[in-house]
Amino acid sequence: MAKASFQHWLAFCVGKRADHHGRYIGDIWRYSHDQLEMRHDYIQWLFVTRNRATDHSEAPIWDEEVWQSIENKAEIISSVNRSVLTMLRYWGIDYSDKHFHLSQRNYERQKLWLSKHNHNQQRITRMLSALVLIGEPKIAQELNRFLRISATRHGVQPDSVQY
Repeated sequence: MAKASFQHWLAFCVGKRADHHGRYIGDIWRYSHDQLEMRHDYIQWLFVTRNRATDHSEAPIWDEEVWQSIENKAEIISSVNRSVLTMLRYWGIDYSDKHFHLSQRNYERQKLWLSKHNHNQQRITRMLSALVLIGEPKIAQELNRFLRISATRHGVQPDSVQY
């Protein structure tokens, strides 16, 4: 399967085009926690970065020139932020009043990323990178700080969460 273009991703973000498996972004936002855990090829569509996905060569990659040419980025940024909230809920993290905190009602979900070297940490890294690329570096920095503090408090060493 051929690599998707950045323009394809932009249309995907605003719900006008499906990904390589025929899924629209809203379909992924409605995934169950089991679907989010078991499927591994959607994360490259929610969070496009400059790095080619090793296992999913058809995934789009970031195109800075195209991004800079877009006059109104608000809908795309909003879509990426909604994807962030989807994944945070999945990982047992709440976000309110511009602060991140571990969910009191969803502790079991936190085990998905509060452990040594796992694919959810790679997903988190991709998400943080995408936030920076779309112009949300402060959110990415605050989330990264929160994740590192949370990991340390739960006995996961910082070198175990570096991807």
